[in-house]
Amino acid sequence: MSRSGGASAGDAMQRISELEDQLLFLQARLFDLGEAQDASATRPPGTAPPVEPPAGDVGTLVERLGHEDPIERVTALFALATVDDPGIVRHVVERLEKDRDRYIRALAARSLERLGARSAVPSLISALEDPESTGRECAV
Repeated sequence: MSRSGGASAGDAMQRISELEDQLLFLQARLFDLGEAQDASATRPPGTAPPVEPPAGDVGTLVERLGHEDPIERVTALFALATVDDPGIVRHVVERLEKDRDRYIRALAARSLERLGARSAVPSLISALEDPESTGRECAV
């Protein structure tokens, strides 16, 4: 079979995969930039870094983690990653372990990193077996 100058399905899938990798890189970069901004903020020694208040109360954000729309889940994860409340870790871990969207699972892993959630290490180790490479990479 000869191709008639158009892109094959394989080419399209390869391009989609490349775009997905770029998206994952950009998500990770956003977290890195946020951490750099926190670290560069001048504050007296021994004080906590400033935290932007999340868009909505914590209970509402936790509810949005279960929303059908992945954009709602992503927005909630970004907001919760700024909250200094160890109680939210279990909700983020649930997204890491159970969300059907690989990008949500990857973002949950990055959120756990930003939260410094050492209690999530066993879940992150389990995520190393994620069927999608994006989830495995973020778990690392």
